Amino acid sequence: MQQWIDNAYISVILGFIVFAILFFPGLIWQYRKHGKPTLSRMLGWFMVSVYAAALFVYTFVPLPTDGAAWCAAHHVGHNFHPFQFVDDIRRETAGLTLTQTLESFVFLQVFFNIVLFIPFGAFMRRYFGRSILVSTLAGFATSVFIETSQYTGIFGIYPCSIRVGDVDDVITNTAGALLGALLAPAVLWWVTDARALSAKRLEPRPVTVWRRWTGMVLDALLFALTEVTVQLAFRVVHWMSAGEFSHDMPWEGVVASVMALLLVFVIPAAGGRGASAGQKIVWLTPKWTAADGTLTDSNAAMRILRSLIVAGPWAVSEYLPEPWGAIGGIVVFAALVMVPFTRSHRSLSGVLTGAQFVDSRSTVSHV
Repeated sequence: MQQWIDNAYISVILGFIVFAILFFPGLIWQYRKHGKPTLSRMLGWFMVSVYAAALFVYTFVPLPTDGAAWCAAHHVGHNFHPFQFVDDIRRETAGLTLTQTLESFVFLQVFFNIVLFIPFGAFMRRYFGRSILVSTLAGFATSVFIETSQYTGIFGIYPCSIRVGDVDDVITNTAGALLGALLAPAVLWWVTDARALSAKRLEPRPVTVWRRWTGMVLDALLFALTEVTVQLAFRVVHWMSAGEFSHDMPWEGVVASVMALLLVFVIPAAGGRGASAGQKIVWLTPKWTAADGTLTDSNAAMRILRSLIVAGPWAVSEYLPEPWGAIGGIVVFAALVMVPFTRSHRSLSGVLTGAQFVDSRSTVSHV
């Protein structure tokens, strides 16, 4: 029992880490799939992260550090006989009272195998919007994968089984997933229905400060991710050609920054309506007021100029000597601070180029 309690603490800590890593991917998914994020679904995303961590911890942790030594000292069996747990409970609890039976290890093992997969079925049905059948089958497939991994030593990583490969675990896990799917509307009623949100996905929403800031943060993350990816690609290519992993390639940073500027800001602005990659994710697009008062996309040169006013100095500043290296930070800070105080929540680039932001769904009929 103490091991189960310890695993609960580990699951929560690991779940926080998983949620932190998956926070922005989850946010992007909600914007694109549902049109906007909601508090209930972000809380649900956190609970899914904690549950995913718990599922891993309770089925695999602790993993042996020395596989050969562990296998030499342990013999892990298997059970391929369906409903063997019924005979085990009857045999191990013979002569016990009802209370003693419910507290016995053999009963609790079956009970917790069912309980472990109740959240799986509930999340699949309510959070991910799947049917009872699909939720149950997904629980079955996941349990088969877990039991196969345990029985094969995580597909050969360990030279022996690390846990008992048990067909009864698949049966009880699947029963838990089915029970969770049936209970989902009652226990997860507070989670906004995914299908209802998706049905309103293309409805325009107001341009808010938080939405503008979210687009900016996503741009920064995508820029950094692109830089790292390009630099890693250069080093892998160099390693494959030269046979060594070089860390002394100063020009790769400049190339990576240029590539990130092009992919995140310039190309999306030139080829579309002027929005950067992050702005596209949150359904925002810049518009310019024409002489007749209508909103237009302006020309490619203006769209590219707007996209580089903040991103350009930010990308270049890391290669400038002090004190010029601080310019990028100052420009970014000014852009962030201006958002709450300008019309349509424009930042520095919008003010200097005359652009304003609108919901992109108000100007297009489809995505």
